[in-house]
Amino acid sequence: MPKSHATTVRISPSARKTLEEISHHSGEDFVTVLDQALEDLKRKQFLERVNAAYGTAKKARKQQRNDAEVWDSTAADGLDPW
Repeated sequence: MPKSHATTVRISPSARKTLEEISHHSGEDFVTVLDQALEDLKRKQFLERVNAAYGTAKKARKQQRNDAEVWDSTAADGLDPW
């Protein structure tokens, strides 16, 4: 990955220690480790939003089915549909 711009970011001592450990074990430099961590977090948050939207859509489909059952039950009320 080309390094076109460097920015100083303050992190906690415990985050620094974790970064050092991951960097040491992976053999990657700090920038690469941070880039990967941020990409992983971005994907995780995206999937959480997708799952939340899916849950909302699932509830809406259930409500729609319930409403359809109520309306379908009116077909057996003996009234002329027209």
